[in-house]
Amino acid sequence: THIQETTILAGVVVRKDGHIVTIAEPVVGAKSIYVRTSAGLEYPATLVGVDEETGLAVVKVNAPLEAITLAADEEALVGALVAAVGNSYGMAGSVSFGTLSGSDRTIESGKKRYAGLLQYTATVNPGDAGGLISNIKGECIGIIFSSMENRQTGGVPGIGGIGFAVPAGTVRFVADGLIG
Repeated sequence: THIQETTILAGVVVRKDGHIVTIAEPVVGAKSIYVRTSAGLEYPATLVGVDEETGLAVVKVNAPLEAITLAADEEALVGALVAAVGNSYGMAGSVSFGTLSGSDRTIESGKKRYAGLLQYTATVNPGDAGGLISNIKGECIGIIFSSMENRQTGGVPGIGGIGFAVPAGTVRFVADGLIG
């Protein structure tokens, strides 16, 4: 009997040539990677590279896609309204709202330490990791990294109801380095 394990997560298109940034852990070592767009089109993807320090990965599909604008880090204002967009429980395009409640946060997950993260209050669920945190202009200010909601679903143990994102400036730097 063959059992296929599937992990659902989100990603952010950073280049119109099909480069997508997401969370590294689920895609590293995956036998196959598929990307389903918001339009419902599905493409096979290849892993371009992984950044161990940030926990981000870049995958690529061979299709033109609409890329989002990565905001300047100065656009991530503490106290501002933000939207979290992901694939909550596999439901594509799920959106929740909250505030950007902190910046330059450090968390520990397992044996790794992640620094320079944004903290937000928008609700995130399994499937949202790799999705985007946007400002009211619709620009990406960060990539959803983790929440402190539930240890069993990949969150960091501790206080519930807050999430963490890799800032857009870091996403841009990592993507440019991995893509070349």
